[in-house]
Amino acid sequence: METGKQVTTFNEYLISPSFKLHTNCLIVIGKPPEKEYIFAFRNINQMQETAHWWIGDLANSYEGQYGSIKRLAEDLQFELGTIYNDKSVAAKYEPSCRHEGLSYEHHRIAAPWKDREYWFKRAEENAWPVRNMQLVRKKEKGTESPTFDDFRRTASQLLNISDGLLQEYKQARPMFRDEFEELVEQLLNEVKGLQFEVDITKLRYPPKLLLTRKDFTLD
Repeated sequence: METGKQVTTFNEYLISPSFKLHTNCLIVIGKPPEKEYIFAFRNINQMQETAHWWIGDLANSYEGQYGSIKRLAEDLQFELGTIYNDKSVAAKYEPSCRHEGLSYEHHRIAAPWKDREYWFKRAEENAWPVRNMQLVRKKEKGTESPTFDDFRRTASQLLNISDGLLQEYKQARPMFRDEFEELVEQLLNEVKGLQFEVDITKLRYPPKLLLTRKDFTLD
């Protein structure tokens, strides 16, 4: 079975002789020293990070051949928001532009930055985790963290686009309705992503604040 072969490869190159990976469990052999546990944790975490690139590349390739990934993702019970995020980040970087010495999260955070290559180089030279890269860039560029109003403004713009598409959807011929529906769904998933960012910032608002459509109305 192909899955079994893949797990064997992970065992040989990514873990250690003290741990045996199976498709549904991990077996600990003997009493490994702490350093082997640390090594295994780090490598499994790297596998999780790498999976984001794999999912993003798969989704972009699939859409290039067969159209929207939405139905396939739902059939496979994938979280649509995760797929759209991975797809978006992967589309920003050709494989040759991805830095193996940096995590997927480095790439995700820096995706909107025009000067990201400069910061990738510095992050690699200084072995910065994501947070350090963000803090140093913020300090040197004198930029402030996004405020709630910044997120609300962007979300409002996305909702306006969604509303426009819904109007087009109502007027469209039946054969085009699926396409409009998928576009609207993708935009609304972007809004959910903004909600997640708002929760993370915790700036002036409770972290569990639930946004509603009226929150996106600008003065």
